[in-house]
Amino acid sequence: IPEEEKDGSLDLVLCLAGALLPQDAKNEIMNIANDLFGIAGFIFDVVDKGINIPGELILYVFGWAEYNDTEGFVAPFKWYYCMFSVAIFLIAIEIFKLIAVRFIVWTKR
Repeated sequence: IPEEEKDGSLDLVLCLAGALLPQDAKNEIMNIANDLFGIAGFIFDVVDKGINIPGELILYVFGWAEYNDTEGFVAPFKWYYCMFSVAIFLIAIEIFKLIAVRFIVWTKR
């Protein structure tokens, strides 16, 4: 591009954008950018600080906790739930290992 045409190319682009885009396009684009920066800021805060969800609330969803008006969510069997979950997890791993040893052939016969 010759040097004299470089100066007018920006004016040409701005003229075409003004003719093709609606009048409030700049404001809409800026609003969208501000919304995206707000969402990104929220996501960075969540990643940095985390979300604090009480364990009793999670246990309440699965029926292992109760709700009292005075104390809120109470999980009297929290220790049993944790040990039960760990035991089930370990049993499932052992079952998958047995299935893998039985049905996956590692050497040629």
